[in-house]
Amino acid sequence: MTERLELHAVEMLCSRLCHDLVGPVSAISNGVELVEEMGGYQEGDEAWQLIADSAARAGKRLACLRLAYGTAGERGLGGSAVAQAMAGWLEGGNVAVDWGNSMFDAGDHQGLLRVMLNVVLLAVECLPRGGRVALSAAGPEITIVASGQTTLIAEGTAEALAGRVAAAELSPRSIHPYITGCFARRAGFGVTVEGGQGAVTFRVSKG
Repeated sequence: MTERLELHAVEMLCSRLCHDLVGPVSAISNGVELVEEMGGYQEGDEAWQLIADSAARAGKRLACLRLAYGTAGERGLGGSAVAQAMAGWLEGGNVAVDWGNSMFDAGDHQGLLRVMLNVVLLAVECLPRGGRVALSAAGPEITIVASGQTTLIAEGTAEALAGRVAAAELSPRSIHPYITGCFARRAGFGVTVEGGQGAVTFRVSKG
């Protein structure tokens, strides 16, 4: 017998995981600050700096995933929250995001901002050597272009976005585009992708 989780159940599970993990991560950050205040941390100590930086980055990534996958992504999500979450995810990396006019237009459509966040995460994955992700909006359609020296689209991404992958065949690589497509369809949108010379283009439009 095969069990199938409803989309809301997946959101709840992700919210629970992020909630349970953010506590220990925050505790590490607080511990580093406490040691510093007590004089046990010396400036230039690479080990302590690595712990502090890693804990801070983990916390920011959890915050981004909470919006991308958890129930928080459906609770009146604002453009500034999405941009801040994505900035935290990209901190220290070699990919820049230009939101263009997309935030203004997306605010009129329930659920679209969360879809945009997930598509931007997909676009970043297409730039293994870094580059730029640019968004532009024209009415209800948003175009997300990932450009860089090297651009890659994981095999099966288009099919996963369209929901043309059986649950039993999902992999760690295809689960993100698959769930992104599910969120998009629930919000009344569809997501397509195509690759070109030095760029990968995603389009989010009314389904």
